[in-house]
Amino acid sequence: MDVTRQPQTFIDQAQKYLDSSLEGQEICHISFRALCAGLTDLRDALPELASLPAPVLPQDVVVDSDMTLHEAFRGLPHDCPAEILAKQLPMRVFYFGTDGKLHHGQIVIHQALMGEVSEAFSVLLRERIPVGSVIPVSDLRFEVDGKWDDYSSMEQNNSSGFNFRRIITADGVGKRLSLHGLGMALDINPALNPCYGAPLVHNLDGYTKEAGAGYQAFLPANGKYDLSHPGTLHERHPLVLTLERLGWTWGGRWADPKDLHHFQKIPVGLEEHVKRLREP
Repeated sequence: MDVTRQPQTFIDQAQKYLDSSLEGQEICHISFRALCAGLTDLRDALPELASLPAPVLPQDVVVDSDMTLHEAFRGLPHDCPAEILAKQLPMRVFYFGTDGKLHHGQIVIHQALMGEVSEAFSVLLRERIPVGSVIPVSDLRFEVDGKWDDYSSMEQNNSSGFNFRRIITADGVGKRLSLHGLGMALDINPALNPCYGAPLVHNLDGYTKEAGAGYQAFLPANGKYDLSHPGTLHERHPLVLTLERLGWTWGGRWADPKDLHHFQKIPVGLEEHVKRLREP
């Protein structure tokens, strides 16, 4: 079936699927939080948290990701605190891919931001804005040397949220947690919306500036910013306007570097909590 001829039918089916799966996600998340509160090693118990049976996906949908909870957190860095992990949940989302077909994916995000992220993807779906893929970074397609790899995900134009990693400083040593490490940041179409500015060097799980080298570097290296592509973000883009209205910060407004694919928000009331968790 050609989704370009009957897009509303597919969108309605997608929304019905999301509505019918919501209760199962909530039950699974409550169980997950309870388990996190009483465990010293979450990885031993995660296999017991396989997702509840989900409703059948609409026909002719390309499935990019349909992970269980265990799969979504497989290979999680061992220094991730239980109090951070307990707030994360893989959300189901629908979007049109760069192939013009309707896709189903998942994004792991902090529970307090799920409603706003859902609204953002509704805008992408309604406006038929193409998205490369939406797959948790734990997926084997992005693994490098047995670890989650943000750079690999970006090179493949994958959109993602939670990724327990630290910001890399000029000396190359990760200290302060990225907001991705708290599930409070999104990267959308990173290869179409690269980060650029003073050149950045990939260093294990992050990036650092290389002083005095000009303003030519792109992250990812295969990134290309082309405003003629509908998946490219700009200051009047529907996604940018929607998330900024909801209180999110867009990295495209930063001076240096400009992080065109990046959005972040600290939920109201969690400022001090986040400050404590991000301290080295």
